[in-house]
Amino acid sequence: MNDHRQQRKINWSSLIGWLIFLLVIAGGPLLNALQHAFGGAVRIPAGALPLIVLGLVVLSALVSVLRGLGSRDGRSRPSGAARSPFQPAPLPQSPTMQPYRAPAPGEDLSRHAPRYEPIISPLGLAFGVIGLLMLIAMAFYVFSGPAPLP
Repeated sequence: MNDHRQQRKINWSSLIGWLIFLLVIAGGPLLNALQHAFGGAVRIPAGALPLIVLGLVVLSALVSVLRGLGSRDGRSRPSGAARSPFQPAPLPQSPTMQPYRAPAPGEDLSRHAPRYEPIISPLGLAFGVIGLLMLIAMAFYVFSGPAPLP
């Protein structure tokens, strides 16, 4: 028998995420089924579903913050050795790393110019802007419908 069996831990963030997904997809029918299961003794107001989902999102964020705070101490590190927060992390040693050399006075400076790569790809930015414009257009369409009769 293996005495060093790992106990299966519950991933609360994942569980709450699945619950949020389930409530967003089928929350109305689930709440109706819950009311019928209790024979109408439990009344759940119609506007409670968004509040339940919001509460679960806040709970999920709280679980993530607590997990992040718990991982800051040395227990979660695989090496087990806790570093001081003021001690710099060791740099990876690579044989290809060369020390910086300032250019000579007559040397071509284009070789030493910094090169920046975009954080967001142009294609992703285009899809994001088009999606945002489509959402704005849909919002105008929905909210500019006929005015309710008095």
